[in-house]
Amino acid sequence: MLHVQPCLVQREDPRQGHKLGRQRRVGVSWCGSPQCQGPRDCNLCHAAYMREWRRRGREKCADRVKVNARAIVKMRVRRGKMKRMPCETCGDEAQAHHVDYSKPDQVRWLCPSHHRLAHLAERSRE
Repeated sequence: MLHVQPCLVQREDPRQGHKLGRQRRVGVSWCGSPQCQGPRDCNLCHAAYMREWRRRGREKCADRVKVNARAIVKMRVRRGKMKRMPCETCGDEAQAHHVDYSKPDQVRWLCPSHHRLAHLAERSRE
C-alpha cells in the first residue's frame, strides 16, 4: 500500500518578512507527476489521498452503530415518518437522544441542556 506524506513547505510572508510556519501542500503532487498540483487536479492523487484518509479515519464498529442510528432518525424525520417533538422536560426545541443505539426508533427528545445532562447521568452510572 502506498503511504503518502504531505509535503509541508515553509513560506515567508512578503509583507512582514517572517515565516508563516507549516502550510498546506504547495505545488507537490501525491502521484509524483511534475504537471500535477495535487488531489484536486489529478484522479491518481485524489485516489491516493482518499486511501490515506480512509486508513486514518476508519471508525470503530461501535461508532458506526451510532452514526447509523442518527442517520435513520434524521431520514425518518425528513420523510415525515417520525415527528420531531419538543423537549420532554422543558418543552423547548429538542434533539434526538438515543438511550440504546441498537434501537434507532426509540429516541427521547431533549433540548441541548437536558441532552447534555442525560449524557452526564449515563457516564456517572458507568
